[in-house]
Amino acid sequence: MKIKLKKILFPLIIICLLVIVLYRMFRGSFGEILSNIRELSILTFIIILICSLLYQVTEGIILTNIIRKHKKDFSLTQGILTIFQGCFYRGITFGGGTQAGQVYFLYKKGLAPSQSMSSLTLSYAIHKVGMFLYISLFFLFNFGFYQSNYGSYLPYIKIGYLINIIIVTALILLAVSRKTHLLIIRIATSLLRKEKHKATLDNITLQIKGLSADAKVIIKDKKLLPLTIVLELVKFSCWYVIPFFILTRDAISLTDSLSLTAFSNALVGIIPLPSGIMSTELAFTVLFSVFVDIAKAGAAMIIYRFTTYIVPFLVGILVWTIPILKKRLLEHLPRRK
Repeated sequence: MKIKLKKILFPLIIICLLVIVLYRMFRGSFGEILSNIRELSILTFIIILICSLLYQVTEGIILTNIIRKHKKDFSLTQGILTIFQGCFYRGITFGGGTQAGQVYFLYKKGLAPSQSMSSLTLSYAIHKVGMFLYISLFFLFNFGFYQSNYGSYLPYIKIGYLINIIIVTALILLAVSRKTHLLIIRIATSLLRKEKHKATLDNITLQIKGLSADAKVIIKDKKLLPLTIVLELVKFSCWYVIPFFILTRDAISLTDSLSLTAFSNALVGIIPLPSGIMSTELAFTVLFSVFVDIAKAGAAMIIYRFTTYIVPFLVGILVWTIPILKKRLLEHLPRRK
């Protein structure tokens, strides 16, 4: 009980501290922020919404390609709906129940939990590799830009970058290294010795074997692997381009928008809060306020978070509720004799 309480309290304390920091940053600018949000045209807002949803669709394509290695008749629509189910569960559980909700959804579509878990874990690993590759490309080709504009923040950016390297390395080893698999199974076996934990241990072993098998299939597929990497880069661009449309009148370039948004996500890695709540807002505002005033940076941050977090969550609610409402409606309709 104490451990669970600590898990809840720590993120809440960090979130409260970040709220205080953001409040102090925006104090006296709330009127200007609202004014900047109102100035956003309907056409621009529609474009931003399309970019936001294209991110989820692209992620659905990637997941579909992975799952089809288990279930050949798995449709693209089902893959996209799985992603939006994840958006719904991420919203109501702050990220904790995302995968569990997706596993349940895929189970209803005919996939065994072990297959779903291995596919979703591999999808997450590819996601992290794609993010790392995206950040690395901008870090390599645009380093002078960061050094001249964000010299004081470079240590934090490097920490975020290092954290991403560690995560990506761990995920790659988990996916492809037999020695890592054996080590995890050995550790799990030593920790779960009791008879009541046997089912859990068997499940862990099954998931690791499934992940390894999926990873080998992807790596050996000469077409699917490069396609997946390209799709990952396209996916991230769909979100990272959003500030460009919001701040286009402030002459922010497309490259700057992609670079700054990518690195705001790298900085988020320093503060590991559920779903990046508040840490994303802080990193985004700090980086963009170098180019525009604090009110415009705050307005851009609110629009960005609304379209990338709230909108997918709202679509996820529809994806979750429509089948339930449809089922209940059919149950209440009079049956033909």
